[in-house]
Amino acid sequence: RRPSASGRRRVRSIRRSVWRSATWLRAEAPAATRAVPAMALTVFDNEDTGTAALVTAQGVGAVLMALALGPLAARFGHRLVLLGGLVALPPALVAYALAPTLEVCVVAIFFVGAAYLCCLSSFTTVAQLRAPNEMRGRVMSALMVLLGVLYPIGSIVQGWIADGIGLRATTAGAAV
Repeated sequence: RRPSASGRRRVRSIRRSVWRSATWLRAEAPAATRAVPAMALTVFDNEDTGTAALVTAQGVGAVLMALALGPLAARFGHRLVLLGGLVALPPALVAYALAPTLEVCVVAIFFVGAAYLCCLSSFTTVAQLRAPNEMRGRVMSALMVLLGVLYPIGSIVQGWIADGIGLRATTAGAAV
């Protein structure tokens, strides 16, 4: 069955929203996740445990946020939770980028992991809720394809930028 004209307009609106969300999300937060080994090795000169500590902290932050998202959404609603993640992520990225020690960096990336998962999960939830029932699978497929395509492109671009202006400046700049 073909969607009605109003359904097609709504799908176009969702598509624009998904594109903006995917573009923003893949441009901002993964600057931290792509560069974790480089941050540990080049900024903190910690080859032994730096990468493991940063990746673990980010993962723990993400897992704890995953457990908290349901209750947060039930209490405040999906859009307010998304807004909270969007507000929290840039300062967490800046704190991560400018951390003076590995220990402070570990704490900052914990919050990056939590805020990033909040945003990613909330974008996905809002896209599913806004999509017409018959289009949800297609909308989610488009979102996942966009995220999958933009991630490696962002990695390459941010690598070039980091080579030119430095890793800390690139990571902090991704938050702006």
